[in-house]
Amino acid sequence: MEWFGIVALLLLLCYSAYPGKVKRLETKVKRLEKKQRGVAYMSKLINDLVGKQCIIRSEFIFSFAEKTELSCKIIDADDEWIKICYTEKKDKFAFLPQPMAAPSLLKKEIVQIPLKDEIPERQICLVYDSQHPMGAAARELKNTILLN
Repeated sequence: MEWFGIVALLLLLCYSAYPGKVKRLETKVKRLEKKQRGVAYMSKLINDLVGKQCIIRSEFIFSFAEKTELSCKIIDADDEWIKICYTEKKDKFAFLPQPMAAPSLLKKEIVQIPLKDEIPERQICLVYDSQHPMGAAARELKNTILLN
């Protein structure tokens, strides 16, 4: 009979810490649920911006625009990414290979300006890793280079 009392006391001591552990787990779960609701709320806010003109500000300079603010249109959004359309029409020039520029030239999205001087021939070395897949732009560039 004494053994039964000792075993009961040991079980009581072992399981007496469980309510505290359960309470801590409950608070962690509540915190995670609040974070998840916040993420869903932020996702809803971003999805509401689709199709609107926005200004994106950053502490760092956007290298392609050379400034910390971008005025852009949000094309599409997901939980993990935002697709934007950014156009800068002030004294910006781009040099594109003829095959790559042809569709945009036909649609009159871009204008071709003939150069007065001839551009010297350039040698291009294309390096890529077969272990990592290329993006669509990289594949297009590779195909354009290999066609010439």
